Amino acid sequence: MELNNRYTAQSLHQKLLVFILLSGFAFTSTAQIVNIEKSRLDKKEGWIGNIDFNLNFTKNTRQIWQLNNRTGAQYNKGKHVLLFLADMGMIQSDNEQLLSRGFEHVRYNYLMGKKQKFALEAFEQVQYNKIQKIKLRVLVGGGARYSFIKSDTNNLFIGTTPMYEYEELIDNATIERRVRLSNYFSFGFRLWKKVTVSSITYYQPDVVNFSDYRLSNESSLSIGVTDRLSFKVLYNLLYDSKPPIEVPNIIYSLSNGIGWKF
Repeated sequence: MELNNRYTAQSLHQKLLVFILLSGFAFTSTAQIVNIEKSRLDKKEGWIGNIDFNLNFTKNTRQIWQLNNRTGAQYNKGKHVLLFLADMGMIQSDNEQLLSRGFEHVRYNYLMGKKQKFALEAFEQVQYNKIQKIKLRVLVGGGARYSFIKSDTNNLFIGTTPMYEYEELIDNATIERRVRLSNYFSFGFRLWKKVTVSSITYYQPDVVNFSDYRLSNESSLSIGVTDRLSFKVLYNLLYDSKPPIEVPNIIYSLSNGIGWKF
């Protein structure tokens, strides 16, 4: 009888582990305006990082694989902060690729003042997104950010960053170049010991034509399982006033998965 109970418990643990690993996107179509504030890790000197991974498999009349991986690494040294981000996502249905997207992002911050609430920053980003018909988008910019609240558990930031945008669209020979303002407002709070919420909102108008703008929000809920392992729920929303032809003005996603901090 004791052997059967042990076998049952082991089987339940195995099923629970498989369920966690296969927890993937509830619905997927990402905005892909990068949430930089959520990706800033902490103030420890040297290298730190985290990895988020989502995987889902569905079998009905078709086989559907959904995969997302997000990796962040940060180097802190005195007033200098260097941040690396990479994100990749795909949906494969039988032999047809329904979604393919990815980006890499590098950002440097120089912290100023005794309390280091003000920072100068510069960044570059390269991305592609099949859903948004983006073959290649390159962003280069620099600006400033200010911390109203900055602690180990809570934060509140605002920032503005002029940026140059180079964009090539899928099935379109047109190359577009413009300058945008990337204005953002961000907060993060710890609700309980291992439960945190964070949100960031971007407003990115074309400096020549303010009717051409993007408005986005990314909000997340993180529940710590251990000091390094966490369960995450992530919501993305993007509104583009002038998207490419056949691309909707509003794109949103809701996903869940696991994260590992190293």
